This record gives sequence, C-alpha cells and structure tokens, in this order.
Amino acid sequence: MKAEHRISADGEMPRSPGHHKKRKLDRYFGGYDTATAIENTALAGFNLLEFRALLLQWVIADNIAFNKIESPHLRRLITYANSRAQLPSHTSISRWITKAYDQQLGVVTEALASAITKVSLSFDLWTSGSSVALLGVVTHFIDAKGKPTSMLLSLPRQQGKHTGASIADNVAGIIAEYGLEHSLGFFITDNASNNATCISALADEFRFSAKAKWIRCSGHVLNLVAQSILFGNNVDALELDLLGTQDEEWRHMDIWRRKGPCGKLHNIVKYIKRSPQRIEQFEDIQRRLISPTRPAGKAEVYKLVEDNDTRWNSMDDCIERALYLHSAIDEFVEKEIDNWHVARRRKQRAQRPLIADDRLTIDDWVVLKAYHEILQPIKKSTNILQGQIGGRFGAIWQVLPQFEILLTHLEEQRQRHLPIQGRQAAPQPSQPSQRHDRPPNDDTSQHQITRGKDGTTTSDWQDIECETLGYIDAEQHFSTNINAGWQKLNEYYKRLDDNVVYVAAVVLHPRMKWRYFKTKWTGREDWLSTWKVELDKYWRHNYEHKVASSPATSAG
Repeated sequence: MKAEHRISADGEMPRSPGHHKKRKLDRYFGGYDTATAIENTALAGFNLLEFRALLLQWVIADNIAFNKIESPHLRRLITYANSRAQLPSHTSISRWITKAYDQQLGVVTEALASAITKVSLSFDLWTSGSSVALLGVVTHFIDAKGKPTSMLLSLPRQQGKHTGASIADNVAGIIAEYGLEHSLGFFITDNASNNATCISALADEFRFSAKAKWIRCSGHVLNLVAQSILFGNNVDALELDLLGTQDEEWRHMDIWRRKGPCGKLHNIVKYIKRSPQRIEQFEDIQRRLISPTRPAGKAEVYKLVEDNDTRWNSMDDCIERALYLHSAIDEFVEKEIDNWHVARRRKQRAQRPLIADDRLTIDDWVVLKAYHEILQPIKKSTNILQGQIGGRFGAIWQVLPQFEILLTHLEEQRQRHLPIQGRQAAPQPSQPSQRHDRPPNDDTSQHQITRGKDGTTTSDWQDIECETLGYIDAEQHFSTNINAGWQKLNEYYKRLDDNVVYVAAVVLHPRMKWRYFKTKWTGREDWLSTWKVELDKYWRHNYEHKVASSPATSAG
C-alpha cells in the first residue's frame, strides 16, 4: 500500500513538491496532456459520413444557398471545431444532394409500396424567389408500422401555362415514377379552376371518379368566405383594379378608400409605415396617449400590422392591432391634417396629406370592430382545420362540424346586423334538418341592394363616397356581405356530399359515430338511411375483399 498507493497506517503520505510537475511532464512527453487527449478523442470519434449527412440536412431543410458553404468565415469556424471537417465547394454540395436523392428514391418507393393504406396526394403551385414555377407534390399514407406519414414526393418545375392539363401531365408522371397507379387515394388541392380540370384529367387517365376523389382544401374555402365578407363578391375585381397602381400612390389609395373603413385603415397603416419619421411620431403618440394606462402585460409601443392586400387573415390582424391603437391612429391623422392647415395659413408650400380623406369616424371604428368579431370564429376554424400529423388539429373529421358551426355563426351575425327596420327575432341556431338546403333568410333580397343617401344603388361600398355612408348604411353593407360569405360557405358545404370521406370520418371517430348525425339531423331519418347505405356501399367496394392485417409494430 505504501509503495503502490502511498498510504500508511496514519493515512495518505505527503508527496514531494516536484511530483505534480513530473506528472505534467510525463503526460506532455507521453502525449497525454488533457487538451491533446480531448482533441484526440474528438478526432477519433469524428464520422465523415455523418458530418456530410448533417451538412446536407442543414442545407436542404433551411434552404441554404450553395455558395454560402464557401464562406471563409464558416470554413474557419468548422475547421476550428474539428480539423477533419472540411466543407465542400458549392458544386460538390449540389452533387451530394443529387446522390442522396438517388439513394433515398428506393427507400421512398419501398415505403409507398408497403403502405397499409392507399396513397393520397396533395399538390400546389409555388413560385421560387428566382421566379421559377414549381409544383410541390406531397404524399400521405399509413406506413407498414401503422404510422401516419407525409413526405414531399417531388418538386418539379411547372413549365408553360399553368393549365389543368399541364399540371395533370406533371402529376401523372410522378404517379408513374413511383408506381402508384393502382394505390391512389384522394387528391387534395385548393379550389382553383385549373385544379378541377387537373383532377378531371387524372380521373380519365387512371379511371376514378373525380368528384369522389377530390378533397378541397378547407383553409382555402374559409379564405374565400372571409374575403367575401370583407370585400363582397368582387375580390377578383379589386385585385385587378389594384394591379399596376403601386407606382401611382394616390390612385392605389383611392381604390382602397372606396372599400370603406377597411380600405381607409389600409391606407393609414401604409402611410405611417412608409416613413421612419412617421413611425417615430406614431410611437411618441402611443407613449403619450396609450402607454400610461395600458393593461398589464402590454408593451409600451406597438407596430401597426400591415395587411397583405386582399389576404383576409392579415387584414383581420391589421384590424385587431388598430382597435387597440385607435386613439393614437386618430391623433396621428388629425395632426397630419392640422399641420397641413397651419402651413397653408402661413402661406407655405405644403402638399395635402395623402390620408386626409382616410380619417376614421366613430362609425368606421364600429364597423371595424364588427368585422373583427365576425372574422374571429373563421380564424379559429382555420387554425383547427390546419395541422401536422399526430397533432390535435387538421383531421378530416373536423371539417363538416366546423362548417356547420360557421354557417350558424354567419346566420346569427347577419340577423344581428340587419338594418333596424328589417330586423326580426334572432333565429335559433340552424338545425341539422336544414342541411344542404338552408336558404338565406326570407328578407335577403331586399337587402342585397343597398341605396346610398345620394340615391345611387350598389351592392358594395365601391361606388359610394365614404363621406355619404352612415351607420345604417354600414348595417346594410354588413347584411349584404355576411350573406355573401354565407352563400360562399354553403356552396362548398353542399359539395361535401360529393365525397363520402367527410361523413365516414365522423362516423369512425370513437367519440362521435352516428350519434353526431342523429343529434344534428333530427327529423331527417331519411338522410341517415341514405348515408348508411352510401358508407356500406363504399366499404364493400373498397375494403370488404381485403384481409385485415396488423402493422408490424404499434403506431406509437
């Protein structure tokens, strides 16, 4: 013990002063100093193939430009971390990605072939930053282990005109490449007319029913509904009017101004955010008017939210922020106009503020608040109907119930915003027995056309000067536009009957089953009988002949 471990009967024996120095020298000359040992361990544990795989994953997932790999700063950083980790050139990284794609092609094909369900496809067109039209095709299926799976299958260039036939040719090529001709499930797209043509062409080629296989993107449907509420039935006309006006600021603002309070707010937000000086002025007003009495948890100042032209959700975000900052917005506009008047009195040359005609009245703010209240349930349903695999939201069984909730909401809101002389007792929530043939309230026709105070007749704000609009006119406008939104939603609600999957998904949900429809379709037992026959027919055609098999492992 004394010789080997320097321990005596009295305990540990003291070491000589030169002992620690000797150990350091031994480690140094013997290659065992701590830093070197750590470095040797790092080098020994470095896996070049794993490094390349992680590098490719970063470049692909984060959309890193290939030339960024050649950054000298990045190269020094990587080399400092591990001298064996050498970064490739931008041409090499391109070759690596192509090689990795070829290697994974067989893996993906095998996964699709071993799927225990049919393979559904969703696709949409997308324009890259370099103005290249791409067709993103994503596949959805249950894999051999029982796990719900989605993967990007292909991202080919979409050349030429984006006709339905052209898109169908691209999709058909991908179907053939992966051997999916006999295992096609559903096709999920938005409601664009070229997609309808595309699905029809694919149905002819692969012999299936276009109606029965086409699932329309629910989020896109709700987007159309909200646009109808905000802008009426002429959203496309508005976009055409705005086209090419970006360089003519006054004309662009005038077009928006004619859309009423939402358009005026749009102009104010654009005007403020266009200048750093105006932003500073607006923030100073916030500090003076809003910050001293702001609710707990609110920041001292907020930026205005700029809407993205006719994208309704951004308009709702814009309205929500503006409602909180309304006193600061009013103060800013008044100050701009006052400064202009002062300059004129002093005979100074000053341009009339572009937002002089965008002053928001009390009635305008009432209108904006009402829009926000109307759109909130639509935004909530949009969030519910979108989601990732394995999440709580985005399941097909949620579509039909959410559409019914929103139809009821719009019926109630329309009744609430009828002009006073046309108001009736608030209707009860729509009973399921009205499904598929719910007409607008009987007095719809008399409110489809509203009359301005100047005698002009219109179904929109567009042709009426904002100054002539009073609160009663706003109520008539709401009645018309809410009805337009209701009609748009009901149009697509009826189309749910084209596809058995919506009812089947509810029936197969363990918490809902047929009980949901028995409750919702009270008094319409014939509908229950019809759908039971349809579901039985669908099951016999698609699944009765198949032998049930369990996945290799639990879905987990």
